[in-house]
Amino acid sequence: MTSKSARDIHRAYLFEYHDMSVSSASGSADFKEMSMGSVQAWWTGNDATDGSIEVEASDDNIHWDVILGSYRAVDNPRLTWLWDLGVVGYRYVRIVYAHGSITTGILNAFAIGKAHR
Repeated sequence: MTSKSARDIHRAYLFEYHDMSVSSASGSADFKEMSMGSVQAWWTGNDATDGSIEVEASDDNIHWDVILGSYRAVDNPRLTWLWDLGVVGYRYVRIVYAHGSITTGILNAFAIGKAHR
């Protein structure tokens, strides 16, 4: 089965090859002209289960607030998380990764937005 491209879909990388031994907030994705969105994070080489990821939103790209229910533990058996943001009611989104005591590996994440017409 082949996949087909969807019209008016935009992708913004939040983390690319981020070192999981360092806590960090990602860059932001701008949902200015988007009506729906999602965020996906995945990791490789993770050796512990004590790190975490949260998705944050902002209307001004300065003041950030956690999207309720977005907290996820970075665990070894699960190598990806996908957050369905549904109808986007804010302008910007980012991921905040908190390093655990011994967590290592590489973290990648991106946001996808569907433009409204």
